[in-house]
Amino acid sequence: MGNKILSTFGLLGPSKSIETTLYALPAIIEQNPNIKFLILGMTHPNLLRSEGETYRNQLEAIVNQYGISDYVRFVNEFLSTEDLLAYLSITDVYLFT
Repeated sequence: MGNKILSTFGLLGPSKSIETTLYALPAIIEQNPNIKFLILGMTHPNLLRSEGETYRNQLEAIVNQYGISDYVRFVNEFLSTEDLLAYLSITDVYLFT
């Protein structure tokens, strides 16, 4: 059986609350070990200018703290519409944060 894909996309910043999903992921993995969570998008340019990659680094720290790096993939780029649609076409659950 293939992976079930969870995804979210857009410019990253604290208002997205992606950490909420990361905190829940260990319990989700326990019941559904064949999942991958795709975090699609770059850090918001304004946030990047003022704080750098602080938010992304916090998310990566949560992934490492919970030992879920095999289940999470960061795609740190601005995706073309075509590429975004390709990712969404393989997505089973889209998380609108």
